[in-house]
Amino acid sequence: MPNLPDEQHFPSRLTTICLRHCLLEEDPMPILEKLLHLKNVELWDQSFAGRRMLCSGGGFTKLHQLELSGLKELEEWIVEEGSMPVLHTLSISHCDNLKELPDGLRFITSLMELSCGYMGSKWEERLTDGGTDYFKVQHIPLLIFNWA
Repeated sequence: MPNLPDEQHFPSRLTTICLRHCLLEEDPMPILEKLLHLKNVELWDQSFAGRRMLCSGGGFTKLHQLELSGLKELEEWIVEEGSMPVLHTLSISHCDNLKELPDGLRFITSLMELSCGYMGSKWEERLTDGGTDYFKVQHIPLLIFNWA
């Protein structure tokens, strides 16, 4: 499946979507962020096979939870200021090639929990107090790192 259908092909009041094993070639975020009632998005197990993902400013206005897991090809994730303004929980795991968390996370002041699993110990070093990327997550009350 090279890409998602346009937003008008989804139910207008869709609140949750979980994509798995789709091997989408095109970034799904430009379509998903236009689904105005989405509260939960789960991209798992090679649902997206691209290297770059973008969450635009003004997108995902009602999103509360985002899970990214097993996106093996993902290297760069960009979050623009104004994207996901009510996001509460972010979980990232098994995204082996993701180089860093997006700078734009620092603008999501609603974010209460960030969970990073199986991303390597360098992530914990960079994201904890004194780390090079701590400024991106210092406002988040709960940071969870899982390695086993």
